[in-house]
Amino acid sequence: REPVPLPRGGTLTARRFLQLGLLLGSASGFESLHDLLELARAPGGPAPLPQHFLLAVEQAQQGFETNPIYWLLHEAIYCDGDGSASAW
Repeated sequence: REPVPLPRGGTLTARRFLQLGLLLGSASGFESLHDLLELARAPGGPAPLPQHFLLAVEQAQQGFETNPIYWLLHEAIYCDGDGSASAW
């Protein structure tokens, strides 16, 4: 499918949708992701994604966008041992 415009100016692409999996890294991540995906269901069949779902997607990803140190520290956990560089 084509990218869907988000209410605050971004776009929901397939890649951005897959990044919602980052929620699974928190204690309540599975439940949060489940609740978020419940918002996307359209009763009665295929329909445009509801606005409240698109807003929830932006809110769910805001913590990662506004806290870039997370990305740096998350990458570093895979660099364990001698000679294991992240290959940035």
